[in-house]
Amino acid sequence: MIITQEENANGTILSRTFIYTYGLFQYWWHGTYVNGTASSDTCHDWSRQDSSLSGIASRIPDGKHGLFHQQYTWPCSISDTNMGIFCIETNCQRINYH
Repeated sequence: MIITQEENANGTILSRTFIYTYGLFQYWWHGTYVNGTASSDTCHDWSRQDSSLSGIASRIPDGKHGLFHQQYTWPCSISDTNMGIFCIETNCQRINYH
């Protein structure tokens, strides 16, 4: 769920909007480790919890890594230099975001 809030100069809440997000949003980045410290074609996914990049990440099944690994806490932020290449899978195509 994403919450946006508008306030006036006195701090009085003028409006509040709630946006509910459902389903699994698959985000990918390249790195051998969950924090992306080693360059590789390893991919992970992340079940989106809110508008930030905090959440739960796990390796996805592919030819190199097989079944899902145990869950990891996402350690990176958008400004983290260890984040590496950030991309989202849409319609089975990987679109890179730099």
